[in-house]
Amino acid sequence: MKRFTKKLIFSRLISNIFVSIFITFALVMMFLSEFEEAEINEELIKGTVLIGGLLSIFVYIVLTIYSIFYYKTSAYELTEKEIICRRGFLFKKKSI
Repeated sequence: MKRFTKKLIFSRLISNIFVSIFITFALVMMFLSEFEEAEINEELIKGTVLIGGLLSIFVYIVLTIYSIFYYKTSAYELTEKEIICRRGFLFKKKSI
């Protein structure tokens, strides 16, 4: 069985950055939309940005660990009649 190239892992890591930033931005906007303009002050914004940044880092780390293990446990094999692909970290899947 051959392993997938490292380029797939690196491209996934870059997409993880965008996913984690998007999720964090959406959560911060939902949190801030719960307050009226009179209730929003500088401390609330600073705290929200700090928690959002930490959340973004946490989401990125989790996605990165999952992506690395996913590609490390994935492999493919070329035969004369078919292509066999085994992939997955938590849930194993075999495609022919």
